[in-house]
Amino acid sequence: MTMVNRLKDSAKDQWQQLIHHPFVAGIGEGTVSHRQFGYFLTQDALYLGDFLSTLAVAASRAPRREWTETLLRHAENVTTVETALHASLLPAFGVSAADLGRAVPGLATIAYTDHLVRTAWSRTWPATMAAVLPCYLSYQEIGIHLKAHYHSPDPLYQQWIETYAGDEYGQAVEELLAIVNAMAVDEADWPQVQNVFERSVGYEYLFWSQAATEGHLIDR
Repeated sequence: MTMVNRLKDSAKDQWQQLIHHPFVAGIGEGTVSHRQFGYFLTQDALYLGDFLSTLAVAASRAPRREWTETLLRHAENVTTVETALHASLLPAFGVSAADLGRAVPGLATIAYTDHLVRTAWSRTWPATMAAVLPCYLSYQEIGIHLKAHYHSPDPLYQQWIETYAGDEYGQAVEELLAIVNAMAVDEADWPQVQNVFERSVGYEYLFWSQAATEGHLIDR
């Protein structure tokens, strides 16, 4: 069993819940409101700053030069490709550059990014790679699932789906999967690697839930 499959298998129930989150299905069905999706995109933009930092730290600690180069290139792509996607979509959902500048991270955003940064600085390198894996892989699987089973009546949602189901994003995912599958993990380190992976899967789920309620994770 590959390392990626071993990690996914360790959290298989959580993983299925994540891929089939009601908010995700709503993107395909076109039932998610523009206000909700605008909130999601805003939080995603805030999240990516710390995700970029995590990739940079992972690159600096990678045990192989080619892995360092790959992760640095991915970090650069986060700045260019993802930022461009947000720049093209956010105005269509009523979020201006000024709105984005004033945005406050939600509880799930804070918890998730704190988890990533803390793992990058205080855990082993394999644990850091396990922590970033769910973000890469779940968006690809969600994009592919939505494209296969839905055609969103909202062209803006379909644009988002096509991005994550597309070949360019898929290439980045395949590169990360190759690194994770090739990295050495001591059995003594496995519980830590498994734990941070499961936490990231849980935070991905909460990130979608946060978008569904526009930040109100706790009933008021």
